[in-house]
Amino acid sequence: MKISDARQPHSGDSWLNDEEIGEPFHRFQTLKSSNFPAAAKCFAEFKIAITRRIQWEEAEVFPEFLHIVGGGLEGTCDLLREEHREVIKLLVAIEAKLSRLDRATDTEETALQRLLAAHNHKEHTIVFPALE
Repeated sequence: MKISDARQPHSGDSWLNDEEIGEPFHRFQTLKSSNFPAAAKCFAEFKIAITRRIQWEEAEVFPEFLHIVGGGLEGTCDLLREEHREVIKLLVAIEAKLSRLDRATDTEETALQRLLAAHNHKEHTIVFPALE
């Protein structure tokens, strides 16, 4: 993935509007009540895609951002990394419920959606403009 790929505008500033990441998540939500095995598979696809995105941002995007802007904004990347850890915790919580065949993941899904929206707003208003 190239840095320029991340700068593409996302409606609502959320990864969940990104086709590669959001599509499996939305399929998971749609299928959860009617086809649980398929829903669990969609969630696994989503988890892989978003984890890959997080790894890419931390390995490439944040270092480039810090290189361009210089010192003083390390705290921004620290906060974004902390939010990545929170995303991972929510993914693990949902995955644990799914492994127990527990469909009651609405609370975690809502928390994940809110976190991603706020997180991506920061990226699209602070990090990505600096990379242009």
